[in-house]
Amino acid sequence: MDNVENVELPKQEDKKEEEPTTPAKLSAIQRIIGTLLFPAEVFMDINLEPTVFLPIILSIVISLGSSIVILQKLHVNWEQLYSKAFDQQLEKQGKSRADLSPKEKEQIDEQIKTMAKVAPYISYISPIVFPIAVPIILALIFWGGTSLMGGITTFKKVHSLVMHVFCVVSLGVQMLLNVTVVFIKNPADIDLTKGTFITSNLGALLPAGSPKMLVATLTQMDLFTIWPLILIAIGLPAIAKNFPKQYAVITVFGLWAIYATVAVLLKVIFG
Repeated sequence: MDNVENVELPKQEDKKEEEPTTPAKLSAIQRIIGTLLFPAEVFMDINLEPTVFLPIILSIVISLGSSIVILQKLHVNWEQLYSKAFDQQLEKQGKSRADLSPKEKEQIDEQIKTMAKVAPYISYISPIVFPIAVPIILALIFWGGTSLMGGITTFKKVHSLVMHVFCVVSLGVQMLLNVTVVFIKNPADIDLTKGTFITSNLGALLPAGSPKMLVATLTQMDLFTIWPLILIAIGLPAIAKNFPKQYAVITVFGLWAIYATVAVLLKVIFG
């Protein structure tokens, strides 16, 4: 009997209860379309299964494709483009090339020639690197901001959220409008030095000679900046625990306000 009493029965391992996982309901294509039409539902779906593959591929295709179409349509002369950019920069400083010394003119000419040689390669490389690098940087910033405000989420989820918004709004809609303008307007009337061909901020509507501070401030209030920020502010509470909507708004627009303030000051100081 003693032997029977002393026999230790094998202990059953305690199994931690795992939270039931709900499979994502939307396909990758539905998420892309839904970011524009029903974003709240898409962001809740991203919380269940964050993905970035399709938006990355689409972003590269949109960015590279639109660059090729625009450059081919406008028949860009890179030396003329950079020469114009230098002249505009001098004009902002209240100068012209006539005010420069022969040595300074020679240096500018050399810079223009060098940049003109490199530009065709950059114009095809940057549309590939830009759509990958920018969302990663933004996701790191918003993930860090969310964590500092007490929210609990993963970088993978924030990256997926930012990638979908960036692909659909920052690239998809904006590039579609830019390409449309290229086919509608006379190529001679399009200024590539502005970076965009559409008027999407109040700064672009101000008359020449307006105060630098006012122009720089209103330029930061761009449709294709505010719109993605609103979507990210909607999306963060959907993918983060302990992160109410008001915290998301404060985090997203607080970080943007810091960036915008620095950008405005740099623009005013360095022109």
